[in-house]
This record gives sequence, C-alpha cells and structure tokens, in this order.
Amino acid sequence: TRGLMGDRSSEIYKNYSPSIALVASRQGKKWYDGTGSLIDKCGIILTNWHVIDKANQVAVWTLPVDGAPSEYVLFEELDPMIGTVVATNKLEDLAIIKVGNFPQKINPVTLGSIKDIRIGDKVYAIGHPEGLPWTFTDGTVSQIRKNHKWKYKSGSSHKATLIQTQTPIN
Repeated sequence: TRGLMGDRSSEIYKNYSPSIALVASRQGKKWYDGTGSLIDKCGIILTNWHVIDKANQVAVWTLPVDGAPSEYVLFEELDPMIGTVVATNKLEDLAIIKVGNFPQKINPVTLGSIKDIRIGDKVYAIGHPEGLPWTFTDGTVSQIRKNHKWKYKSGSSHKATLIQTQTPIN
C-alpha cells in the first residue's frame, strides 16, 4: 500500500506536470533548454533568464497526453508552440514568455509567497534535467538566502533572494 506521502506526491505530479513546460532556444545547431511554469491561463510562462539568453522567440512544449517522451522525440518529432520573450530580469535570472496558442485546458501554477516558506518544509520539483523531460523529485527547504549573489559559467552575475533546497534536480 502507498503511504500518505506517496498519495500526495502522485497528486502533485498529476495536477502540476501539465503546467510545466520545456522551453528551448536554438543557437546554431545546438538547443539550450530549461523549465518554465505556466503562471497565467493566457499563456504566460515564467522561466529563468539563462534559459532564454539572447533569444527573442523560443520553442515551448507541454507534457504530451501519453506521458513524458525522450528529449530526442520531443525535439525531432513533436511540433512546439512558439513563445515570445516579453520581459527579462537578468539580475534576478528571470524571464517571462508569452505563448499565444497555449492550451486553455491547462491550469496555471499558483504562485505563493516566500513569507509562507519555512526551513524544513517538504518541496517538489518537476523539470527537465539532462535530457530527461518531466522528471519529478522531492526534498526539503534547506535555507532561505537573502540577496544571494552568484555567477554562471558564462560570466553573467546575478543577485536575488533564493530558496535553497535539497531536491535532486541533476
């Protein structure tokens, strides 16, 4: 039998995985991809700036009805929606994408407040690490880092309040 946490975890994946998009931009022959979350039913997706860096338009896929495909199938066989980058905040590593024909049957994720988060809280992640679309993991909040500064390998500098988790996201 499944425990209470197993029931909740599977419900979280069932309810929220359709709201999680794979966002990709192409530079030459190479794809750069990451995760985006539908935050408004009209096709507004929140992602990271480093996912869309240098792109004005991006490819966007939602979870297919028959489940998570391989990244190869996604990029080579399934047609994406096209999203337009409408806002960026490089310092906080955030970006907003608008997809005009986003499926209306998909409900947006509900944004919360950092004031409601406590160290030790259970957290879940749905994403696309290392070519493995719609991967689901769980963990805990380890710390809240106010005004945290970091850099990516590209040299871009960032500063934001972060929620540090112990959630394996590869």
